[in-house]
Amino acid sequence: MVKYEAGKSGTGLGNAVYAAMVESVDQEVGKIMDTLTELGLDHKTMVNFTSDNRGLKGYSTDNSPIRSGKVCPCEGGI
Repeated sequence: MVKYEAGKSGTGLGNAVYAAMVESVDQEVGKIMDTLTELGLDHKTMVNFTSDNRGLKGYSTDNSPIRSGKVCPCEGGI
């Protein structure tokens, strides 16, 4: 998490905890993909990774070019 604490201007990574959690998910999905490869199932398996409807406006997320965020009836909302 330390590598994310300084953050880089303009990257949308203003929250070190959020950035570290995203990296952790990426690593764990990588382990799943490695296991599928080891079992010879990587060409027969479709892995879909999805998330909910964008971030909460004003908190560590950049919903651009979608307007607004959660609980808003705009594109990034409900």
